[in-house]
Amino acid sequence: MTIFPNEKLKQQIIQPHRQIAVDVRAEARTSGVFQLDVALLTPTGRTYESEQLFVRSTAYGSVAILITAGATGVLLLAVIVRLVRRALAARRPATGQA
Repeated sequence: MTIFPNEKLKQQIIQPHRQIAVDVRAEARTSGVFQLDVALLTPTGRTYESEQLFVRSTAYGSVAILITAGATGVLLLAVIVRLVRRALAARRPATGQA
């Protein structure tokens, strides 16, 4: 997981007994659980409190996309073969049984 620290950090003032949400831009290249260390700093830059968060990514990797595309291709090929066989069977004259 890539966190983008190059973005300018905006100072957030949190009033006592209040909560705020802070959006963090990140990009996951694979699925899994990632540890994220976060810290709340005082205006002077000292650590007030820190926590470890776990972020779950459900992004599809290139292998999963390849397997899904391959399975879809096989399914479509099977449907096409079945339809062609059915069309050919409909054109054949019926064997006469009287």
